[in-house]
Amino acid sequence: MSIIDNRMLWRQFGAAIEMLHDALADCPDELWEARRPLRIF
Repeated sequence: MSIIDNRMLWRQFGAAIEMLHDALADCPDELWEARRPLRIF
């Protein structure tokens, strides 16, 4: 048996994709529609 179980790896991958989706969904529209990059830092 492998230390990293295949199911565990897929659950972690799914969680990462879900977090990316949430971050993109929460990003304000003005950042997506800007013609030039905005300085946010």
